[in-house]
Amino acid sequence: MTKRELSKLYNLNREIEQLQLKLSELVSSATNATTRITGIPYSKDFSNKTALAVEIADLRDEIEAKKRLATIEHNRIIRYVETINNSRIRQIITYRHINGLTWNEIAFNMRDGNTEASAKMAYSRFFDKK
Repeated sequence: MTKRELSKLYNLNREIEQLQLKLSELVSSATNATTRITGIPYSKDFSNKTALAVEIADLRDEIEAKKRLATIEHNRIIRYVETINNSRIRQIITYRHINGLTWNEIAFNMRDGNTEASAKMAYSRFFDKK
Protein backbone atom coordinates (compact mmCIF):
# COMPACT_ATOMS: atom_id res chain seq x y z
CA MET A 1 0.00 0.00 0.00
CA THR A 2 1.29 3.48 -0.84
CA LYS A 3 1.09 6.76 1.05
CA ARG A 4 -1.44 7.95 -1.51
CA GLU A 5 -3.67 4.92 -0.96
CA LEU A 6 -3.42 5.40 2.80
CA SER A 7 -4.54 9.03 2.39
CA LYS A 8 -7.86 8.04 0.81
CA LEU A 9 -9.52 7.66 4.21
CA TYR A 10 -8.34 11.09 5.34
CA ASN A 11 -9.65 12.67 2.14
CA LEU A 12 -12.98 10.86 2.38
CA ASN A 13 -13.41 12.01 5.97
CA ARG A 14 -12.75 15.64 4.95
CA GLU A 15 -15.31 15.31 2.14
CA ILE A 16 -17.86 13.92 4.59
CA GLU A 17 -17.24 16.82 6.98
CA GLN A 18 -17.76 19.34 4.16
CA LEU A 19 -20.94 17.63 2.99
CA GLN A 20 -22.30 17.49 6.55
CA LEU A 21 -21.63 21.20 6.94
CA LYS A 22 -23.48 21.89 3.70
CA LEU A 23 -26.34 19.65 4.86
CA SER A 24 -26.52 21.51 8.15
CA GLU A 25 -26.74 24.83 6.29
CA LEU A 26 -29.48 23.51 3.99
CA VAL A 27 -31.52 22.12 6.88
CA SER A 28 -31.09 25.40 8.73
CA SER A 29 -32.29 27.43 5.77
CA ALA A 30 -35.22 25.06 5.27
CA THR A 31 -36.37 25.34 8.88
CA ASN A 32 -35.75 29.08 9.19
CA ALA A 33 -37.92 29.99 6.21
CA THR A 34 -40.59 32.51 7.04
CA THR A 35 -44.18 31.68 6.26
CA ARG A 36 -46.58 33.95 4.47
CA ILE A 37 -49.53 35.01 6.60
CA THR A 38 -51.68 36.46 3.81
CA GLY A 39 -53.49 33.16 3.32
CA ILE A 40 -52.80 33.22 -0.40
CA PRO A 41 -50.65 30.30 -1.55
CA TYR A 42 -47.42 31.31 -3.20
CA SER A 43 -46.18 28.66 -5.62
CA LYS A 44 -42.59 29.90 -5.80
CA ASP A 45 -42.20 29.33 -2.05
CA PHE A 46 -43.60 25.81 -2.43
CA SER A 47 -41.28 24.95 -5.30
CA ASN A 48 -38.28 26.35 -3.40
CA LYS A 49 -39.13 24.21 -0.40
CA THR A 50 -39.59 21.17 -2.62
CA ALA A 51 -36.27 21.75 -4.37
CA LEU A 52 -34.60 22.23 -0.99
CA ALA A 53 -36.09 19.00 0.34
CA VAL A 54 -34.86 17.11 -2.73
CA GLU A 55 -31.39 18.62 -2.36
CA ILE A 56 -31.31 17.66 1.33
CA ALA A 57 -32.34 14.07 0.54
CA ASP A 58 -29.71 13.80 -2.22
CA LEU A 59 -27.04 15.19 0.06
CA ARG A 60 -27.94 12.71 2.81
CA ASP A 61 -27.63 9.87 0.29
CA GLU A 62 -24.24 11.17 -0.85
CA ILE A 63 -23.01 11.38 2.75
CA GLU A 64 -24.12 7.82 3.45
CA ALA A 65 -22.37 6.57 0.29
CA LYS A 66 -19.14 8.34 1.31
CA LYS A 67 -19.41 6.90 4.83
CA ARG A 68 -19.68 3.39 3.36
CA LEU A 69 -16.57 4.06 1.26
CA ALA A 70 -14.76 5.41 4.35
CA THR A 71 -15.62 2.24 6.27
CA ILE A 72 -14.21 0.12 3.45
CA GLU A 73 -10.99 2.19 3.38
CA HIS A 74 -10.74 2.08 7.19
CA ASN A 75 -10.97 -1.71 7.18
CA ARG A 76 -8.48 -1.97 4.32
CA ILE A 77 -5.94 0.16 6.21
CA ILE A 78 -6.40 -1.89 9.38
CA ARG A 79 -5.79 -5.11 7.44
CA TYR A 80 -2.66 -3.57 5.93
CA VAL A 81 -1.34 -2.29 9.27
CA GLU A 82 -1.75 -5.76 10.77
CA THR A 83 0.75 -7.09 8.20
CA ILE A 84 3.53 -4.69 9.30
CA ASN A 85 6.11 -6.32 11.57
CA ASN A 86 7.43 -3.10 13.12
CA SER A 87 5.31 -1.98 16.09
CA ARG A 88 6.51 1.64 15.91
CA ILE A 89 5.55 1.92 12.24
CA ARG A 90 2.18 0.29 12.94
CA GLN A 91 1.51 2.92 15.59
CA ILE A 92 2.62 5.80 13.37
CA ILE A 93 0.48 4.66 10.42
CA THR A 94 -2.50 4.04 12.70
CA TYR A 95 -2.22 7.47 14.30
CA ARG A 96 -1.71 9.18 10.95
CA HIS A 97 -4.15 7.41 8.65
CA ILE A 98 -6.81 5.91 10.90
CA ASN A 99 -6.94 8.55 13.63
CA GLY A 100 -6.02 11.45 11.32
CA LEU A 101 -3.49 12.98 13.74
CA THR A 102 -0.90 15.59 12.82
CA TRP A 103 2.80 14.73 13.04
CA ASN A 104 3.08 16.72 16.27
CA GLU A 105 0.15 14.83 17.80
CA ILE A 106 1.70 11.53 16.69
CA ALA A 107 4.99 12.38 18.38
CA PHE A 108 3.15 13.33 21.58
CA ASN A 109 1.09 10.11 21.58
CA MET A 110 4.10 7.87 20.92
CA ARG A 111 5.53 8.97 24.31
CA ASP A 112 8.97 7.49 23.70
CA GLY A 113 11.00 10.59 23.01
CA ASN A 114 9.78 10.88 19.43
CA THR A 115 9.72 14.26 17.87
CA GLU A 116 7.55 15.35 15.00
CA ALA A 117 10.57 15.06 12.69
CA SER A 118 11.58 11.58 13.91
CA ALA A 119 8.08 10.18 13.49
CA LYS A 120 7.85 11.66 10.00
CA MET A 121 11.31 10.31 9.10
CA ALA A 122 10.51 6.79 10.31
CA TYR A 123 7.32 6.88 8.27
CA SER A 124 9.14 8.10 5.13
CA ARG A 125 11.93 5.54 5.49
CA PHE A 126 9.42 2.74 5.80
CA PHE A 127 7.78 3.69 2.52
CA ASP A 128 11.09 4.45 0.78
CA LYS A 129 12.19 0.85 1.41
CA LYS A 130 9.17 -0.51 -0.46
